[in-house]
Amino acid sequence: METVFIAGLAGAGKTTAAAVLEDIGYYRVDNIPLPLVETVIEELGRLEYERVCIVIGTLYAAQTDTLQQIIDHLSTKGISVRTLLLIADEDEILRRYSITRRTHPFQGELHDALARERNYIGGWLNVFDTTLDTTDMTIHQLKGQLIDLFDPEGQQKVLNITFVSFGFKYGIYRSADNVIDVRFLPNPYFVPELRQKTGLENEIYRFVILDPQTQDFIARWREMFDAMFAWYVQEGKAYATIAFGCTGGRHRSVSLARYFSHHYSGMEKYRVSVYHRDHQKENSV
Repeated sequence: METVFIAGLAGAGKTTAAAVLEDIGYYRVDNIPLPLVETVIEELGRLEYERVCIVIGTLYAAQTDTLQQIIDHLSTKGISVRTLLLIADEDEILRRYSITRRTHPFQGELHDALARERNYIGGWLNVFDTTLDTTDMTIHQLKGQLIDLFDPEGQQKVLNITFVSFGFKYGIYRSADNVIDVRFLPNPYFVPELRQKTGLENEIYRFVILDPQTQDFIARWREMFDAMFAWYVQEGKAYATIAFGCTGGRHRSVSLARYFSHHYSGMEKYRVSVYHRDHQKENSV
């Protein structure tokens, strides 16, 4: 079992770092009191979690000796422990706080809070084996550094893609990265014997997918998706959601989501799922 402790100055990128580790397979636990850390890790070990990420709040920074004892004790149990400390210049942290307008955990006037926090965290410089200064890093650069440190074999290169079908009649699918309107494609609704079926049935699927207009649509979007998904992976993006919408979410959108999920599921670099939001709702044009 491997445990990574993440700590650092508020505003230096702890949340981003924890999210990256979560995306590459670490079970993430945020801001638990230090006396509970070993109990939580032992329980996660019993549940067969192999990689755990523990985010330590700055308010525990005064307990340097306690943290060192925890690390030493875990190591004696055969648990691999790694530690990551994130820092940044005060001017950059002030800039970030001016954007997010979040409250600093030390409360009070921001300059004073930052000074007290740095004083607290100074003892951790001797405890943490890796320190990253994020002052001049973009989010993408920070992700890249973290992947190099914690995912050197490239597990993060697997992009999780979800293809969704929905009906505009029931509202747009708001969680999508890209929404594609397929209401212009031939509609099985106007064929009486097909009206009550859905794109999960092969008769409807073939009606939609084998149409020449749909074939042209597929060819163009496959080329676009191939490039776009490659760019997502290069950027370090872990998840992508593509939603196809038709009027009722039963025929055309279901067929397209079904087609593309099948096409990309055969590729090792992608982990694909499909979700049909509205296919069981009442029939509609």
